Amino acid sequence: MPDNSFGIALIGAGRVASNLGTAFKLRGFELQCVLSRNEERGRLLAEELGTHFFRLNEAEQVRAHLFVIAVSDDAVQEVSEQLPAGEAVVVHTSGTRPMADLSKHPNRGVFYPLQTLTSAVRHQWSDVPFCLEASCHDALAVLKDVCTQLGAQHYELNSDQRARLHVAAVIANNFTNHLWGWSRRLLEEAEVDPAILHPLMRETLAKALTHDPYGVQTGPAVRGDEQTLRKHLAQLEEHPRLRAIYQLLTESIAAQSNGKL
Repeated sequence: MPDNSFGIALIGAGRVASNLGTAFKLRGFELQCVLSRNEERGRLLAEELGTHFFRLNEAEQVRAHLFVIAVSDDAVQEVSEQLPAGEAVVVHTSGTRPMADLSKHPNRGVFYPLQTLTSAVRHQWSDVPFCLEASCHDALAVLKDVCTQLGAQHYELNSDQRARLHVAAVIANNFTNHLWGWSRRLLEEAEVDPAILHPLMRETLAKALTHDPYGVQTGPAVRGDEQTLRKHLAQLEEHPRLRAIYQLLTESIAAQSNGKL
């Protein structure tokens, strides 16, 4: 059985910190404290989690076994430098920052949850893969134990692999969601219920999860249907930015279907 008796210090007060803190608490970990540069938000999160609050410059007072840095990517290295060096395992949760940002700490690592985390949704951690990297076997064992206790799957990826994964995740998640938002807007402008697209969206996602997406690509760009493409572009005249996106994606789909991508 994994050991959840060691103390965890959570650094940050945003969505990732809030979600992880709630998960740690529900799984019975000893959440020793929340540290944050933003005192108001940090105190509020600590109160919600039933633990202590410390300012980041008070980190030397904390005797945790695991420090989890859950802050914005640009702040990871700065926050790391403010923590005292010691035997504790220090990890960050960024998908883009290298483990080297934590070079001050001998037992360092990465604990990156590959999921879009929001404050309003309680996540099933069994559906959240964690990407792990560590400077030593002992630190990696700690992170694996935490994943096991959370009921989450994990993958061991180095910093270069994780950086590539992050790009792919942005395309699969953020870009797709943005295009769904545009689809909704176009239908609302035409007074059409956007729910009419839901079966198509579900079918598209289901196929993408079980097949090579390129192998099940359909649409006018694949067929070379120039007449339909011209009509679509005309429909988008009042949305020049979306029209440019449509044109670029059409060219990419056509190139891929012709073996030129």
